[in-house]
Amino acid sequence: MNDATPWEDPDWYDLHDDAFTAGVEREAEHHHELLLALPPLGPDDHVVDLGCGTGKLSTLIAAAYPALGQMTLVEPNHAKLERAHARVSEMLPQAAVQAVGSGLGAKKGT
Repeated sequence: MNDATPWEDPDWYDLHDDAFTAGVEREAEHHHELLLALPPLGPDDHVVDLGCGTGKLSTLIAAAYPALGQMTLVEPNHAKLERAHARVSEMLPQAAVQAVGSGLGAKKGT
């Protein structure tokens, strides 16, 4: 692992992510609540996932709304962003899926 913390490794992140969000016992319920809170999404809609990680929530949204028109994934970790982009692009082949390698508040050129 080349990065400073285990959270930077996309494989480790995918394995351990559940325990640090809603808790393993509540993860499915937590995601279901997110999907229920969204309005109907279709070809004219654009979802932006800030801090998308490896795309767990984006793929849930893509599965629930397969006609979604556009999704933008924002993540500073390049390996995680590549994984998220591949996953979402496969699930939404007709959509415009963009990957932005940046963090919130990142200065231009960093």
